[in-house]
Amino acid sequence: MEVKNIFQDFANYLKEGNADVAGVPCDKCSSYPCGWIKYGPEISAHLNEKYVGLFIDNDGNVGDQSSGSSSIVKNSHLQYLAYCTFSSAKHGYLGKNKRIPLPHCVQMGIRANYPDKCDVYVEFQYGKEQR
Repeated sequence: MEVKNIFQDFANYLKEGNADVAGVPCDKCSSYPCGWIKYGPEISAHLNEKYVGLFIDNDGNVGDQSSGSSSIVKNSHLQYLAYCTFSSAKHGYLGKNKRIPLPHCVQMGIRANYPDKCDVYVEFQYGKEQR
């Protein structure tokens, strides 16, 4: 399954109410319960179980063996998947190039789980159609 599509099934799982929801209000996103507390642990556990230590090829396919064109799944890939999964669980499918900024608590939760060695992160960017 392609890396860019793997979040959809899991986001549907979260939206169906299968994730435990802690009723903790958030002082950053003003949600009750906090979006990261609601979805973060399940997203992180899922990504860690399915993708940490695996390889990704040039076509975006994930596998357990390295071929000549494969590299290991990096934290940047996991960050992307976590952002997409959260957004899909929270807002549903938005369509191509349609993006909504995520709450600060979600950004910090994702960065804490999948940190960049140099502490360099891609900030929110609107899609091409939204500019």
